[in-house]
Amino acid sequence: MIKMMKDLNEVKKFIVESKYLCLGVCDTEGNAWTCPLTYVADGKLNIYFHSALDSTHIEAIRENPYVSFSIYDSTSPLGEVDGIQGKAIVGQLDAEDVGFVHDMFFKKHIPDDAIRKMYAPPAAAFLSDAFPQKRFFKMQILEAYKKDLELPMVFRRQKIELDDLIN
Repeated sequence: MIKMMKDLNEVKKFIVESKYLCLGVCDTEGNAWTCPLTYVADGKLNIYFHSALDSTHIEAIRENPYVSFSIYDSTSPLGEVDGIQGKAIVGQLDAEDVGFVHDMFFKKHIPDDAIRKMYAPPAAAFLSDAFPQKRFFKMQILEAYKKDLELPMVFRRQKIELDDLIN
């Protein structure tokens, strides 16, 4: 895992290579919830994850699609912890994009072809009406922040310019 991201290339690599994020949601009544998720990111840093439609976080997203997130390496020693925090908007993935995202997701999380064939559900499972209904979701980052390296031992964040990061 990348330690102490110094430039935008390291930030982008960190987001693309990481596998887990913590998603924060809040419904319209103010009930907050967080959950850990596995994810995959594309070259434009769209983040994709899948969940059951009746999960607490997806029910909250239906009411309020604006979320917060953090991606970090929880195995890093205290002085070396780095990560990304941000705000995003989440929506259910269009059916025509499920096959591509399914392949990208499971190739990342189960890289061995033989094991993936045994354990990864088929793309059709993410379009099925069978219980539990699972769907892929797309998270578009609206704001992102990283550790400010100019202030060692003070854990402040600095805003990342998304246009510079994605292009």
